Amino acid sequence: MPNGDRVTRAGLFPGKLALHMVNDDTPQIESVDFSTWAPIVGRWETGEGIARYLGSDDPEDQALGMLIAPDQFAFGAGYASVKLRFPKHESELEPQARILFGFSPTRTHHYSAGMGGYRAMYSIEQFVPDEGWYPRATLGRADSIEFDRDYDVSVYVLGQTTLLEVNEVDVAGAALPAPMEGSQVGLVARGRGTVEFRDFAVDAQAPEAFVVMKFAEPYDTLYREVIKPVCEDLGYLAVRADEFSGPGVIIEEIIRGIENASVVIAEITSV
Repeated sequence: MPNGDRVTRAGLFPGKLALHMVNDDTPQIESVDFSTWAPIVGRWETGEGIARYLGSDDPEDQALGMLIAPDQFAFGAGYASVKLRFPKHESELEPQARILFGFSPTRTHHYSAGMGGYRAMYSIEQFVPDEGWYPRATLGRADSIEFDRDYDVSVYVLGQTTLLEVNEVDVAGAALPAPMEGSQVGLVARGRGTVEFRDFAVDAQAPEAFVVMKFAEPYDTLYREVIKPVCEDLGYLAVRADEFSGPGVIIEEIIRGIENASVVIAEITSV
């Protein structure tokens, strides 16, 4: 589980999102009172520090649970984490439990990442209104999920790149096919049996605006005195490829910056 410090980019390479923590902040939510959350679907039992999805034995029921946090988070770069457990249930062989993020209450579009789904042990999923659910990444076999065992699940988001970590091991990653329409986080569970969630934490930085332009005057002044302050006023973190730390080929940094930004600003004025 993340240590609660703020997330920033350390570097990216194909198929994996690399993030590290810098000690300048604390989580915006940690060990919450789940009784303040809103159950959207399914039966839930909520209280201080714990939420239980109660499942369903009704064969006509889709056995789906969704619980949404009251707080808003604009995920430009951030994480959400939770400890979860699947108590043994005789009729449930493939339980599911994931962290939900990017939820829009008006459109209900969202993503989720965590344990189970699509006959896999780990999955990243997208829900599109009027269409349904789509797997964006899967790994492992569902029958490898152990009952009565704690799983520390963390989801890292940088722009449209997502990494799923379970018990401090990177297990799945995906480039999201569309930007997140909402800014709420929550929990999602599927199955006939109970799922327990504890120790929820989330932290998010401002969304990133990646600026494509020449690295010379007068562009440096334009970036420093105009573009960067305006982005900050609008709640975005402006960055250029020459500001990324660490070794790398500049064109690769530009491609990564575009992939992982919420907004791209291109200065293409000819001089």
